[in-house]
Amino acid sequence: MKTHGFSLLVMVLLGVALAACGPREHPLPPDVVTSLQSRYNENDPHGAAELFTDDGAIMSEFGDSVRGKVAIQEFLKGELDKRLQYWITSEHSSSTGDFGYDHGTMRVRDTAKGQDLENAKYMTLYRKVDGSWKIYRTIYNTNSLAVCTSVQVTPPDPTGDSTTP
Repeated sequence: MKTHGFSLLVMVLLGVALAACGPREHPLPPDVVTSLQSRYNENDPHGAAELFTDDGAIMSEFGDSVRGKVAIQEFLKGELDKRLQYWITSEHSSSTGDFGYDHGTMRVRDTAKGQDLENAKYMTLYRKVDGSWKIYRTIYNTNSLAVCTSVQVTPPDPTGDSTTP
């Protein structure tokens, strides 16, 4: 019986030791999480684009994904405005090895009018490139009800005829 108990103890200790050998998750550095917000608030499309990997992308809610640093910089030239202030609130970030993510909420405020323009949620994926964290993908979705004017909604046919367009 003593041998059986000792074997069980050895197996438990071995399991604990092996679990400690696995990859560890760590939060991303705070300056990595807030770097895009800082560039937005500085109205710096070039600096913001440099935070991305060469194949990075902004996946906006309305429209196609914007891929690559040059396209991201051009996109941000049209998006950033010195009257706007951006705030993010990170809810959680984590990294293991060369990959990480951050998600939370963001708010956009028109400082000239003193009113919030948008509240949204975001998810950003990071990849370590040459020892530095770079944005691989970022996606955001507004919390506001949006009306898409390019989509015509056809009311249901009261006769139940589903062949009518």
